[in-house]
Amino acid sequence: MNTGIQAPSFQSDAPVTGGHAPWLIGSLIWIAAGFLFPWLGVATNTLATALQHILVSTMGFSDELLAYRVAFTLIRLPLTALVGILVALAQCAVVPAVRPLARRWLIASAVGGAVSAFVLLPSSLALIEIAGNSSPERVRTFLALWGPALFGGFISLFERRTARGRLWVPAWVIVVGVLGAVAGAIVQLLL
Repeated sequence: MNTGIQAPSFQSDAPVTGGHAPWLIGSLIWIAAGFLFPWLGVATNTLATALQHILVSTMGFSDELLAYRVAFTLIRLPLTALVGILVALAQCAVVPAVRPLARRWLIASAVGGAVSAFVLLPSSLALIEIAGNSSPERVRTFLALWGPALFGGFISLFERRTARGRLWVPAWVIVVGVLGAVAGAIVQLLL
């Protein structure tokens, strides 16, 4: 017999919070990511050089510089997405509240990493063209910080957006992503 009375539901539609502490600990991951970010450039350069030779010899690219830029882009986008996934895996290990959204979190991080590379490549070329040979050391230092800043910012932004409505992610996580990655890059520059 249906009395029309329903049992109380203990499930809430409100986003899970998880508290501030795990997010603060998770922000240390960005320092490590920024510290390791220059190695992404080294790996990309090595793989792009190999792909450049393939493009020139088998695909008939006549302009070696163009072949290198195409190869660099083709390598950098998925490689940066892969590093974004590694960052997300570390975050899932440190921030327990993220684990139920792990698949979406990983996808958001991969997309954020690829977008950061997509923005970094043309902006870096534009800066190099504008600056010319006037201050190569300053340009190199700026680019060494610009890349990690974009990487941390875009991944944090995409992660926060994918968690909207399901998990409370503080807004300052985006700023921490940028600052942490830049701090790691500064430590790498000083060593």
